[in-house]
Amino acid sequence: MARTRPRCSKSSLDLLPLFFLRLIFFCHAQQQSYTGNELLNCFGANDSSNLGYSCHGGTHHSCASYLTFRSQGAYQTPQEIADLLGADAASVAAINGIEDTASAVPQGELVLVPTTCSCSGLYYQHNVSYTVKPGDTYFTVANNTYQGLSTCRALIAENPYDPLNISIGARLVVPLRCACPTEDQVAGGIKYLLTYLVTWGDDLSSIAGRFHSELLFLLMYPNNLTANATLYPFTTLLVPLGEEPTRVSEPAASPPPPLAEASATITNTNLRIKLSIRFFDV
Repeated sequence: MARTRPRCSKSSLDLLPLFFLRLIFFCHAQQQSYTGNELLNCFGANDSSNLGYSCHGGTHHSCASYLTFRSQGAYQTPQEIADLLGADAASVAAINGIEDTASAVPQGELVLVPTTCSCSGLYYQHNVSYTVKPGDTYFTVANNTYQGLSTCRALIAENPYDPLNISIGARLVVPLRCACPTEDQVAGGIKYLLTYLVTWGDDLSSIAGRFHSELLFLLMYPNNLTANATLYPFTTLLVPLGEEPTRVSEPAASPPPPLAEASATITNTNLRIKLSIRFFDV
């Protein structure tokens, strides 16, 4: 029995020039390396990926960008999340389809946070202020409170306090990880870079699917990832976007456990298969 070959719709074929154009630009674009759980080491050697995303190749000193955050504990309403991340509560509510800034977001649900990203010295960052609470350390502030949007080494570099003895009530500068598109990315149609928080059960294909990425390549390349890359919770990936993001729909889940209790890793699967399927999924 003859097998029916899959057919490409006209709209699929129309995407070919766009795909190859973006492929060319991305191959020449500067990359921001993903270094996995090395970001969780507070006292190793500093490098650009530990302290933030490099400013090299950016088109502007500052830009509109997006952070992500999962509703948890004391940070469940747009107002609470905006206060923690130095954002506008009304904008957080609007982009996530929430009625008002005081409405609670289901525990564990991913929240989009519009913000401004700026080049500060060598690194892009969005700086916010945080007051130290009992039991806080640079490690717990970076990975439990901010869920990996900052790193303990970035906090140590930004603040004068003894890493082993931070006084309760001290005001910390918290550099949140963000980035602006490079000239080549802008030429290829990328307008924004979204900082995505990797969590339990994530892989590259599921992350790309949440943001309707045309191809996994567009997610892999800006982060200098390969097909066999391992992803770790409490780390970040940059998601390139050609337009403003909309509310991300995903099942509500329990928030991740504190990092001290976390031991599992997340490995991407079926990458090559997903790549071919998404190319013709129009």
